[in-house]
Amino acid sequence: MSPYKTHRRSVFNHRPTSFKGGGFMEADGIADPFLDDAGPGSNVAGEKTPAFNVEIAEPDPEPEPTYRQWLRENVLRSRSLVVFTAFYVHWLIVIILAVLIIHSPETWSAVTLTATVSDLPEFEDSDPVLIETSIDHTMLEDASEAKKDESLASANALAMLPLEQSLNDLQISESLLRDLSERKPKASASRKSKASDKAENASHPVSTPSAAVVVGSFAVWTEPENPRPGQAYRIIIQVRLPKGTQEYDLSDLEGVVIGSDGYRKPVPGSHSGKLPISEDCVRFTVPVVAADVKVRDTVIVRSKMLKEMQQIVIEF
Repeated sequence: MSPYKTHRRSVFNHRPTSFKGGGFMEADGIADPFLDDAGPGSNVAGEKTPAFNVEIAEPDPEPEPTYRQWLRENVLRSRSLVVFTAFYVHWLIVIILAVLIIHSPETWSAVTLTATVSDLPEFEDSDPVLIETSIDHTMLEDASEAKKDESLASANALAMLPLEQSLNDLQISESLLRDLSERKPKASASRKSKASDKAENASHPVSTPSAAVVVGSFAVWTEPENPRPGQAYRIIIQVRLPKGTQEYDLSDLEGVVIGSDGYRKPVPGSHSGKLPISEDCVRFTVPVVAADVKVRDTVIVRSKMLKEMQQIVIEF
């Protein structure tokens, strides 16, 4: 054993203490430097009380997250939750809008208006005039039937007039009217007649339809071939030109389309310009409005260059 080793006993290493009643008890006659003697207020004799009190503060409660923070932390992190939330919100909006829809009434009640005839003194005491606004559908049907019968009667009366008299209201030159009055043509060709022979059909291009009515240098047909009542159609006028013709001006063509129902349309009307030439022929299209019934159209056409005028009847 080393002679320099001390055997001094450490107070802090060999100091047994006991805890009682919130204070430390003195042992082995060694005083606790952190404690004072028991005062008169001590409950137990020889008990030491601490010189100071130690209090442990509880942590402050965390504030509750806002709805936006909760939505960002719990919903937006998952794609499936985002889709479900969007679907739920839109479905809820649709339900709310469906509840708020107000349907308009299917039938309207009659409206009665009260009006005065005049502001003059003698009319102040007069009875108000009642204006009935309800509509009787039977009266409308009767009026439409009467109007239809009137239009048919006027069409029949117009068809019975001489041709030159029925064309007075159209924008047709006086020379054409004079030619029509002086001309005594043969029986006009029609789609159902045999007026056009094979030689005339052969003189026109192969692209001419078989239903075309060919008279002289003119061929006329409709597209569609047999229009139904209520269906608009077109009348195609084809002119065969002399060989070697380089251009054809539309002002050379003049005529009119006359329907058996009273319909009238001048040819070429307000159109102008040059027509393309194909296989020594030119074509001009006349749009025709739909007719209520089957009609018969008469096409009167004249070419000043060819010095030829024809009257062609198309019957459906």
